[in-house]
Amino acid sequence: MTHIIRPASLAGTDNILHFVRELSSYEKAEQEILATPMHVQRTLFCAALTPVSSLAMGNGGGLKGRRIHSPSSL
Repeated sequence: MTHIIRPASLAGTDNILHFVRELSSYEKAEQEILATPMHVQRTLFCAALTPVSSLAMGNGGGLKGRRIHSPSSL
């Protein structure tokens, strides 16, 4: 299966939050997640922080994964 990695955007906020919640469920820490879509937007797409985000997409367009990294780690 081929995966496509594309830059994350504000339009992907709900998908990003979905992954955060899935991971918290796997880690048995659902009660720890207080984030809202607005939190995700302010944190990941804030001009002052400028993190680089990527989304991994499957052939059918389904979201497969996500990565956040600082520009210095590229």
